[in-house]
Amino acid sequence: MALPGGMGSPALEDGMGIDDIVDKAKEFAGDAVDNTKEFVGDAVDNTKEFVGDVADKVKDTTHDLASKVADATDDDEPVGTPPSAAM
Repeated sequence: MALPGGMGSPALEDGMGIDDIVDKAKEFAGDAVDNTKEFVGDAVDNTKEFVGDVADKVKDTTHDLASKVADATDDDEPVGTPPSAAM
């Protein structure tokens, strides 16, 4: 019994019995699962690294902005009363 082959199908040989075909299909499916697990694992690792880099950049930028605000603020001058409180 010949089965139609296609791209990505397990290689079938003439004279293979149903058990051989099932074993080949299991092997093919197992390889596909392993490859998918590896791909997803790599994607998760890359995402964690990216998020860590973004968090570090946000922290650095926030620190830089806070430093600039602190430098721009003159602590020697008394703080005035806001206009709304003067009424």
